[in-house]
Amino acid sequence: MTAAGPDDDVAICVYNSANNNQRGISSMRSLSVYGLIGAIFGVLAILVLTAIALPAYQEYLMPLAMYRDITAIAPLAAVVDKVSSWLPWTALILFVWVWFLVAGRLHPALAHMPRTGEGNRAWTWGAWIGGGLLFLTALALVFSMFDLDFLGVGGRTEILKWIVVLAAAALAWMLVSPQAFGRFGDNHPSALSWPAVARAAGLGMLFILAFGLIMKAVSATFMTWFMVVTESLDRSMEPSVFGWIWLSVGMVVILALGSAIAFGLLPAFIPGSGNWRARLSATRPALILVAGALVVGAVAVPALYGIDFLGQKRLAEVADLSGVRPFSFHRVKFCADSNCRVRKDRSANPALETGKPITQVTAFGSLLGGGYVPLHPDSVAALERFVAGKGKNSVLRKSAMGGAAEVYQALWLPRESFQVIDRFTRQGSMKHGSLLHTQIKLAWLMRAAPINAETRAMLEELSDDKRYFIGGRGAARLAAAWARFGDMKRAEGFLVTARKASPGKYDHIKLVPGSLRNGQLSGQIAMPGVASDGIRVGLFRLTDDPTKPVSAIGTKKKPAPKGSTPGFNSTGISLLTESAVLKADGRFAFQNLGAGDYYLAVLIPDDKLKGKAALTGVNVPDLIKLSAAAPRRDLGVIRLTAKP
Repeated sequence: MTAAGPDDDVAICVYNSANNNQRGISSMRSLSVYGLIGAIFGVLAILVLTAIALPAYQEYLMPLAMYRDITAIAPLAAVVDKVSSWLPWTALILFVWVWFLVAGRLHPALAHMPRTGEGNRAWTWGAWIGGGLLFLTALALVFSMFDLDFLGVGGRTEILKWIVVLAAAALAWMLVSPQAFGRFGDNHPSALSWPAVARAAGLGMLFILAFGLIMKAVSATFMTWFMVVTESLDRSMEPSVFGWIWLSVGMVVILALGSAIAFGLLPAFIPGSGNWRARLSATRPALILVAGALVVGAVAVPALYGIDFLGQKRLAEVADLSGVRPFSFHRVKFCADSNCRVRKDRSANPALETGKPITQVTAFGSLLGGGYVPLHPDSVAALERFVAGKGKNSVLRKSAMGGAAEVYQALWLPRESFQVIDRFTRQGSMKHGSLLHTQIKLAWLMRAAPINAETRAMLEELSDDKRYFIGGRGAARLAAAWARFGDMKRAEGFLVTARKASPGKYDHIKLVPGSLRNGQLSGQIAMPGVASDGIRVGLFRLTDDPTKPVSAIGTKKKPAPKGSTPGFNSTGISLLTESAVLKADGRFAFQNLGAGDYYLAVLIPDDKLKGKAALTGVNVPDLIKLSAAAPRRDLGVIRLTAKP
């Protein structure tokens, strides 16, 4: 900014056509500096994101290729750990830098702060610091309202916040502007004009409004990029080198452009006598960036529609699921809660818990939801076709894969759920597989799965250190699984691995060989006037996690109510062992069961209940205990009757 003479209005020197060339150079230099500041903020943001997105993966069981991808990114998280205390100070330094540049544009005397000795030094410092604090307040509140979730902030837009934002920006402009209360140095009018003060306040409010709109566009642009990269371009379900590179590039570029545009428009909001044509001319470089961004958007929008993003479509539309007629099942548990409670009722039969009809499941990818998927195996086939065909590059691709597995989980078909994930992995649609489903499979084998040749082969595969990275927690769970399967040599070996990987964390584990591997449970379900076809019975095991220490609080048992029926009183969770469709005569049988506490549940097609909302039962089992001493149970005939 060129200094004005004592009789000149400050803003005249900003918009004076005689200084166009110098102003253009200055504007480009300022634009570059603002862009650099935004880029640095982008680097800080990606470091924070890395620390959030990379938990203690070294504890888990995962494919080696997935582990290599994650460990390649891990050094970034380590950087955050080492410099975490410096991040707030770095952000503060960047803000002071921004305010120094902004204040210098609003008042030439502040362009050399803090070396200025012009005028009243105390008032100069007070205006500079006070305006900076007000400006920071305004920016922070704008971020909090415009859902900049990728920076760890975001919330609802509130009228009160907007009042504070506008007031803070107005006061900052009034404190610093020569036309208002920034009456230090030589570059200010001789007399204070209250209309000029009001104009300064208004321009401050207009700037913060423009800044807010630009930050909203920045947020929307990055979140769009984020979803496209994570859900479409990146084939991995977990953080990968590919995804992180492109997310980092997007973060830095978008924040750099957003910062350059936002503060590049600042000359349009400097108080003074310059007309709007001159003000727009002073912001020409920023306007060129805006035009370029609009051109890029015009090219990108059709592509975003093509990958089912901007259209806000759901899997039901894009994966040809509209023709799938879903099942409608009622889940009926043979105990009243997840712990098969201690009943106050003296009756030998526990109450039956009948859930609402289930017709669909929710499909989720890494972050984006694909809506609801009809509950039917045909949905899985349609989703597999979508992933292999027109959905290859869709942002709904990962949702489709997750939805396919979820359909089988909801139908109580755990093997099929694991198999569909394996198919996606072999086809390359799901690079490295799914960390979540790997942990689910391991938990199933460790706590509930039938003990047979098929499940043992699954456990052998997960135990192969040439295919899988086996972290401390993974090794501990493999140890518990092998003990359940009766192979104590393998179990002890993995327990040693767990203790080496995580010293002191798994010292509490005491491996006990499975006392039962050929347990059997059978029975028959009869519903008067209802055919058994389509009714599926599931067997659930109630179990605690053997790899977690038991707290003293958890071991305290409450006395059972007087006259109660004994039941399972644990804080453990239930896991599906397996399920089977009833035979024509209503019989069912489960084999190769381990020792433990089990209960039954059924999936009954809605049409068989004929609109009736509840069931009563005769000879309904509560908790079913299997052990080496009692390895076989025939539950007899369980009679269920629907009632209004």
